[in-house]
Amino acid sequence: MALRLRARVRSHRAGRMATAAMVGVACAGAAVVAATGVASVARTARAVPPQAKSVLAAVTRETKQQEALRKSTWKAAWSTLDALASIGDVQGADAALRSLLSLMMVQTPHSAALSGSDEGKLRTAYNSAIKACSNAGNASQASLYYEEMRERGVRPNGRTYGKLMEACAKAGEVEAAERWFGLLGEEGFEVGSIEFNMLIDAAGRCGDGPAAERWLARAMEAGLADTATLNSVVQAVAQHSLEAAETLLTSAHDLKPDLITFNTLVAAAARIGDLAAAERFFEEAEAAGLSPDVVTFTSVIDAAAKRGDAPSAERWLDLAIARRIEPNAVTGGALVDVAARTGGTTAARSTLDNLRTSGVKPNIVTLNTLAATVAQEGDFASATRIYDEAIASGLRPDLIFFNTLLAAAAKAGDLQAAKEWFERAEQAGFTPDSFTLNTLISAAARSGSLKAANRWYNRMVTSKMQPDVVTFNTLISASARHGEMASAEQWLVEMSRTGEQPDVVTFNSLMAAAARKGNLACVERWFARACEVGLLRDVGSSLPSHKQAAPSQALLAYTSLMKAAADKGNLTALEHWASQASSSGVTLDATAFHHVVRACAYRGNLETAEEWLERAQREGVPVQLTVHNSIIAAAAREGDVARAEARFSALAEVGLHPDERTFSSLIGARARQGDLAGAKVWFDRMEASGLHPDIFHVTELLWACKLSPSRADAAAYAEQLARHMVQDRGIEIDQKFLVVLGKVIGARQAADLCRELGLDPDVVASRT
Repeated sequence: MALRLRARVRSHRAGRMATAAMVGVACAGAAVVAATGVASVARTARAVPPQAKSVLAAVTRETKQQEALRKSTWKAAWSTLDALASIGDVQGADAALRSLLSLMMVQTPHSAALSGSDEGKLRTAYNSAIKACSNAGNASQASLYYEEMRERGVRPNGRTYGKLMEACAKAGEVEAAERWFGLLGEEGFEVGSIEFNMLIDAAGRCGDGPAAERWLARAMEAGLADTATLNSVVQAVAQHSLEAAETLLTSAHDLKPDLITFNTLVAAAARIGDLAAAERFFEEAEAAGLSPDVVTFTSVIDAAAKRGDAPSAERWLDLAIARRIEPNAVTGGALVDVAARTGGTTAARSTLDNLRTSGVKPNIVTLNTLAATVAQEGDFASATRIYDEAIASGLRPDLIFFNTLLAAAAKAGDLQAAKEWFERAEQAGFTPDSFTLNTLISAAARSGSLKAANRWYNRMVTSKMQPDVVTFNTLISASARHGEMASAEQWLVEMSRTGEQPDVVTFNSLMAAAARKGNLACVERWFARACEVGLLRDVGSSLPSHKQAAPSQALLAYTSLMKAAADKGNLTALEHWASQASSSGVTLDATAFHHVVRACAYRGNLETAEEWLERAQREGVPVQLTVHNSIIAAAAREGDVARAEARFSALAEVGLHPDERTFSSLIGARARQGDLAGAKVWFDRMEASGLHPDIFHVTELLWACKLSPSRADAAAYAEQLARHMVQDRGIEIDQKFLVVLGKVIGARQAADLCRELGLDPDVVASRT
């Protein structure tokens, strides 16, 4: 019994050991499968005892499922990466790339040699990431991916270098694109016309016409230039010089231009409003046996629109229709544009209605053109209705449209409406750009809310936008206009802190503000600063042509200096700055003379004022009536009636007609001398000229009665004048009239006269 029991125990132990052995072998087999792949299963199976084959088969099945899952997951991850790359989403593509690397259990740096299969997968992944950069024009990140794949032992292929070149081309980095082009050749990859076109595109984007032409020559030498290459060069050069593009086309006689070539030239001519050039290229296209299409016709019409030449635009439209070329929405936009430029809102709206009748549906650009036109005319309400019209038509307004409405609100001085359109743009999913926020800053400045302007500036900064010179000029000008010179100078400091350089407009804003305050020293200080940084030229100094201020800006600077000097009564400084302006090649305009003459007249320097007026006339500068009026008014205040009346006589000589202010000064001049007869003469001449005296002119005539030595006659005339003005002219008399009338005929008699005329003296006395 005991022997049988011991035998059974030994048998049981042996069975357990055999089972453990089989499981161990099976696990070892599974490990081999995991390490070497399913392809080695057959070899592993031959090394496994028969008892373990069923266990090994189960492990093999599980391993195959894991590999299939891994392949499926990798494919899905790569598809995601490729989709993100196609839309240029660099950040999303980077996350997808990291996920792929994690799936492949790749570490950085990679020291072990990669299998051919793994290297191919990694190359595909990195090429897709670089593709995202090329679509986004992010050359720096593309270069980083290249370095990373090299560290991992992944060899780039021709596609890698092609995408690196494309990224540089879109970023306009010509030298970097050329380096990648060189590596492409050094690595032994084939160079084709596509690569040359990329280099030409890079040159075009940064405005390097000579580089584009150089690469065209090299492509032609290599026999790789084609019409597409020619078109790339023409487009690159035409962006900056139409004449150079035309010369290039002539020199590249071995390459045959196509319609795209001529359409590029016509469009370039249209951009600068050169209708003659646009028409010439149109004719050359036809001479080359090409048939102009809707794009060609639209560009010619656009050229006419830029010139405001409505008849030419209509003539080209008629020609297009005669050739059975149907105008599209872009053509319609050009037609609406030319109508808006020549006939304003009414003409633009009429053109749009005609297009709709012809079956041409306007696009969002066309409606934006119309909205911009009505906004320019100050009709903010109509601009908002056009927005509603776009929505009703199923069109989706873009950020440009919202900016148009926002700018319209700003121009109307409606800061609240501008803010509301800003919020609506955000709700529509648009990210405000610098134009948006600059417009809001301008709107706040126009409304006099410097605090609101400051808040919008802070919003720009927190939104990671770089304030530009327009931003700071708006803030500086607004502060200066409101007399906040300390704030204006602080904005100049902030401008410097952000790395933005002031321009001549910046300094002119500061000078104009100081000139309005008559602070000549401050104007001169800012002028000196502008000269120091090379924006304006002092006498005896010279500037490179590219740094010289535009004549209009230099003129503004000298006008501020001269106005401040005139306001100060500093005639020596006035003559000095006028002489310096002339020595600097600046021709004074009507505004400059206007400021100087008025400032001199206001300070009573009548002889100097007239000298400057006569100088303007000698130099052929048209002088407005307001300048003559300033001398007449100043002479009247000084009691120099002869000078005032002589200046009046000179108006006819220069073709000017007196206005109400002219006669007011002359009536007042005689009135202050108590010359009732003389004042009556000017009053009668005013009526005879077709002008209608108002309560101010009548009151001046009453003062003549008050100061007249012939009191009885003056009193009778004053009473007669009051009856005539109220009963016959319907003029509403006020407190000042009643007071002066009371001084002439007596306060009680004046009150009685009011009652007789049906007026309540107390009500009249309350009118100021």
